[in-house]
Amino acid sequence: MRFFYKLFNGEICPIENLVRPTPEYTKALHEAAAASEKLEKALTPEQLDLLYSMKNVKSEVETLLQAEAYRLGFMDGMAMKQEIQTDEKAAD
Repeated sequence: MRFFYKLFNGEICPIENLVRPTPEYTKALHEAAAASEKLEKALTPEQLDLLYSMKNVKSEVETLLQAEAYRLGFMDGMAMKQEIQTDEKAAD
């Protein structure tokens, strides 16, 4: 039960470990930041507001997708555990 206690209290945050900081990932982050900065400098204030609104909504969608992926992964893990236990009992 300790796992669920830690998860509930925020001691475990699965999203923090979602992507390992590989060189490819780090490079992609830097490229995205550079492109975003360049775009922001070229936009009018009204266009910037639209861009920020779009980024906020995109972030919300990504958070929902990540939470669902975590839930489904957890369910898959539980199904695998059940299957392993069933196979072990059948082998006995």
